[in-house]
Amino acid sequence: MRGRRTGWSAAGIVLLAGVTLAMPALLDRYYLSLLTESLLYGIVALSLDLVWGYTGIPDLGHALWFGTGALSVGMMTTKLDPTGLTLGVYGGLGRHVAGIAIGMGVAAGVATVVGVLSFSQGEADPFYIAIVTLALTVVAATIYGQTSSWTGGDNGLFGFAYHGFSGRTWYYISAALLVAVTSGALVLVRSDFGLVLRAIRDNERRVRFFGTNVEAAKLGVFVSAPSSRRWRAASTR
Repeated sequence: MRGRRTGWSAAGIVLLAGVTLAMPALLDRYYLSLLTESLLYGIVALSLDLVWGYTGIPDLGHALWFGTGALSVGMMTTKLDPTGLTLGVYGGLGRHVAGIAIGMGVAAGVATVVGVLSFSQGEADPFYIAIVTLALTVVAATIYGQTSSWTGGDNGLFGFAYHGFSGRTWYYISAALLVAVTSGALVLVRSDFGLVLRAIRDNERRVRFFGTNVEAAKLGVFVSAPSSRRWRAASTR
């Protein structure tokens, strides 16, 4: 029976790989771009599942971490007029990569500060974490709107996707990254650390009683999840 299940799993993987490889030949440019974005949002969903679904941290500020990378790349590669309207786009792959790295650092840094202040309170109420992350998102949105000469304000920044790769190349890159992130997430949740995360979600007090550093585990997954998605900005907008 186990061998049969393994065979079906292998056949499913082969079929999925075949469909994934065939998509660029079956879809036009517009629908292929939508599928590419869907793959990227899948990575975001996986990271949120690790934070909220497996660890029980209600992160209502996940969109903030998600947008930091796009904003950092956009600010480094666009020229704006005083009202925040995008006048032009410049910079090659190196500038985009630098923007992604800065976005990762900023997102990780802010998440670390929020995590340390939140999780150092011991058995922090999940409602408290939800309020903190939601409030942070509201504050960030206000700052974003008030600094339109840098961020574009209500107009936003646009046109700064790296055009050195074709739409088909971005699709394959996104598919490969989704597979890599999914594989890594599966390894993580099936590991001892993944077991600790689920235990924290189900009964934090008992996990703490057995001597586990609950704050460190929470902080690790809370910081690593937002900082792992900033590369997305180079392929969109």
